[in-house]
Amino acid sequence: MPLPKGVRIGGRKAGTPNKANIAARLRIEGEAEPIGRLVEAANTGKVKIGETEVALDAGQYLSVLRELRRVVVPDAKSRAVSLTLPTIKTAQDVSAALSAVFEAMSRGEIAIDEAETIAGMLESKRRAVELVDLEQRIAALEARGGK
Repeated sequence: MPLPKGVRIGGRKAGTPNKANIAARLRIEGEAEPIGRLVEAANTGKVKIGETEVALDAGQYLSVLRELRRVVVPDAKSRAVSLTLPTIKTAQDVSAALSAVFEAMSRGEIAIDEAETIAGMLESKRRAVELVDLEQRIAALEARGGK
């Protein structure tokens, strides 16, 4: 009779690497020095594989440079953006703020994706301002006993 799914008798827990895999990973990490090898390949245009040195072709060399750049200077997820926006107290103020964002984008002060992110935040602010305004109107109606 087979065991129910997920039930094991003896052995390693599922997902635990075996000793050979752990040893191989440690040897690669300890001996390969990936960043050092990338720098060496970028400087010399050659890669040492065991005792043999192999020259890189142009595509391989560019791949080494790309990978080295990716490791040394990872892509930024976002950057700080400094914009002067008007104070936002009403939904109409959001329109003025959006105009300032679009003007900054058109002057090249901020990128399109940054303008899009800021516009999304301004939209959230607009909804919050409108919600507060609606709550105040409802409270005023209820205070007057109106329906």
